[in-house]
Amino acid sequence: MNDSVQISSKSGAKAVPANCEYRVQLTRTTVDTTIGGDRVWKMTIAVTSYNNVDPNLFLFQQRPALPQESATVTNLFLAVCNPVDQDEQPVGVPTTGNPKALFRRANVIFATKDRASVDDLWVGIQRDVTELIRTLAGTCELGDAELFTVGVL
Repeated sequence: MNDSVQISSKSGAKAVPANCEYRVQLTRTTVDTTIGGDRVWKMTIAVTSYNNVDPNLFLFQQRPALPQESATVTNLFLAVCNPVDQDEQPVGVPTTGNPKALFRRANVIFATKDRASVDDLWVGIQRDVTELIRTLAGTCELGDAELFTVGVL
């Protein structure tokens, strides 16, 4: 099963300057499959189109694999990036020597044992990406005009 959702900063009635229009299209592919003899639902979510947004929205941490795993490392999905993650974390693989081993990608894969969990994850990802878009648009609209001083004058 495939479906898509478009999330945009332009969805409200308020006019938005062109440089503050953020848009992401997420597409999910869900399949019923077998992994290691267990029936699972496997869902891939990918950024398939975007405007003014880095498409690498998904934050991962690379960890050493468990002894029973054949891989040498495991990439653990942590969250949808926030604007700071987008500025600071590398794309594709962690920076050498980075103790947290964080990195970003434009897609994420989940495997769960029931369909309801897949749907819950999809809704949660949409919610988090919507919040990222709102944050980016709000920051853009503030610009440099909203500077203030804290302290005694």
